[in-house]
Amino acid sequence: ACLPCWDSLPQNQNTRLEDLYLVREGKTQVFLDAFFVPYAFTETTQSLIHALKYRGKRGVVEEWARIKGGEVLHPVSAFQPSAIVPVPLHPKKQRKRGFNQSQIIAAVIAEHLQVAVEPNALVRCRNTVSQTTLTAEERLENVGGAFRPGAATGRLQGANVVLVDDLLTTGATMNECARVLKEIGVREILGFAFARA
Repeated sequence: ACLPCWDSLPQNQNTRLEDLYLVREGKTQVFLDAFFVPYAFTETTQSLIHALKYRGKRGVVEEWARIKGGEVLHPVSAFQPSAIVPVPLHPKKQRKRGFNQSQIIAAVIAEHLQVAVEPNALVRCRNTVSQTTLTAEERLENVGGAFRPGAATGRLQGANVVLVDDLLTTGATMNECARVLKEIGVREILGFAFARA
């Protein structure tokens, strides 16, 4: 992709916590302190996410960070994070896929911001069904109790953490991860996803 291509990606306008389905509907306690998703989910952003998610094209994210990082990641930088935490895949799914796309995004952001990435901060302890076909209510139920603290818990106490996923829909997965991070003493959590469906 080139600069005009990256510039043409559709911007996501809804970046207020109040716009998040979970907050708006009052379905559950919200553990995220803020979230930032730069792009809307369209055919273009979907093809970029799919290139990363199913073909492991790390270069897509690296190029995006190189060309757009300074501009797009400003709100993430302003949050002054001390660690970047990817939403984990279940080990079985990660073995099958060979990588975790959220970890790739997290690593590139961490490198750009010169902040540590903590890929083992969370563990997905339940192999949940894909959220894509579920209703908002079912999504909440599906991810409930699906995560537990991993190996980096001591380093994250009192920290500002950016929690990274590829796609944000209702926010159920990210919020469940944030709940676990808050339980281990993380101070504030900014949820970051590449696009918002």
